[in-house]
Amino acid sequence: MILLALLVAADAAALQAALKSVKSDGKVKLSEAAQDEVVSLLPPARKGEECAEKARVAAESDALKDRGDGAILVAEVTTCKGGRVFALSTGQPPRAARLLDSQSDEVRSVKALSLGGGKRENGLAVELLTSPATSELMLFLHGDSGFSFSHAGTLKDFNALRECATGGEDSAGWSSWVKTEQDHLAVLRVDATCSGGAWQASCLLYRFDQGNLARSGTCNLPPRLDAKALKASGWK
Repeated sequence: MILLALLVAADAAALQAALKSVKSDGKVKLSEAAQDEVVSLLPPARKGEECAEKARVAAESDALKDRGDGAILVAEVTTCKGGRVFALSTGQPPRAARLLDSQSDEVRSVKALSLGGGKRENGLAVELLTSPATSELMLFLHGDSGFSFSHAGTLKDFNALRECATGGEDSAGWSSWVKTEQDHLAVLRVDATCSGGAWQASCLLYRFDQGNLARSGTCNLPPRLDAKALKASGWK
């Protein structure tokens, strides 16, 4: 009985340990014990929506380091009803917030942003692969109380890749970057050539009007458009 209790305690601590191990933004592996604990945190299925098979949690999740309210893991869960995406954070037990229901798109990356003003990066930007070569960015505002998020807008065609037949000046698709500026969100799009350079760029400003994303103008292009310079100046 003592051994069983110790094993249960170890399993219960697996997700908490994974959250506490997060020191920087990026991908993290979830142990089988941590995956099982994520399943145990899910709300029960509504009547008539029960699944015969157990929910499955992706072994790799996107992690965001602690920005004042605990580290966050964004985990993909698959059930017989489709895919779901949850945000998880530290707590006793760990806190869970449902972000997306019944979606089939894969999570490519997650960014922490200060959405709607303020300095704390407590908002989430979840990039979803809508095809093998294109993605969109879904924005989620942190709730005023508790651990909850509300969808505030989607940036379509966020990133796109195109196959290059040669290394010339043909389009290789584009990449997008985001940056918060006071109560605005700046979205930079850089179109690339197959030879590796940038051939055009644009920058749009958005603001949150009653919690929803609305276009508000344009912004100045940064002096350099390479990834290293953009990251150094705060673009994500």
